[in-house]
Amino acid sequence: MKDVAITDDLFSVGLYTITDASRIVSQALRKRIPAINLKRWAEGRKTLQRDYASIIGSRFRVAGTDAFTFTQLVELLTIALLREEGFSLRKVRYAYERALELFGPEPFASQTYSVNGKRLFEKQDRYASGMEDLTSGQLAFETIVKPLLHDIVIYEGNRSRELNPLGKDRSVILNPALSYGSPVNRDTGIPTSILYGMFKSEGGTEASKTRVAVWYRVSVQGVQDAVEYETALLAA
Repeated sequence: MKDVAITDDLFSVGLYTITDASRIVSQALRKRIPAINLKRWAEGRKTLQRDYASIIGSRFRVAGTDAFTFTQLVELLTIALLREEGFSLRKVRYAYERALELFGPEPFASQTYSVNGKRLFEKQDRYASGMEDLTSGQLAFETIVKPLLHDIVIYEGNRSRELNPLGKDRSVILNPALSYGSPVNRDTGIPTSILYGMFKSEGGTEASKTRVAVWYRVSVQGVQDAVEYETALLAA
């Protein structure tokens, strides 16, 4: 675990506690992903029989609190998605190590990957004879693959820049350059927690959404998105 001092550099990396990361990943996949799973993927674990290596590497400790960065959050989301697709941890770990060789640090925060069944492919074809299955190192001819995280992550170049947990057509975003990466309204940068809190304090009705929208100069749909997202986080 890395101890990190509070500096201006932290404003641009995003910071998430293990609990927050678990809720964000759970909401994105519409299924509860326990915080202990994220911790094991980051740190590995030991049993009486054997030791299990980490996948993404250690998280940070900031001001005495354990935290993940935005890119680590996206990597954890990628791992959780692969697990939901039926990939074993052994295959995920093998694919991650191969991706490290090909793409460098934090490779799962990339748009490079697509899946077909229980095989993971780099999205860009580097081979004239086919695509490499990162879970085995073998080449395969594949024409129909499903991009990972395509619907909820926006990339800058080939690196994740923004998470759109409700979808790219909705107003809730997580961007490490905004509010430490916490969920905000896309148009105003107002945290969704504030919009949700005001909505609840005003009675939690349809009329409440309109009042909050006027006060914060946010669209009524923007308030609705914030309410939907914060409600999902609380339930995760």
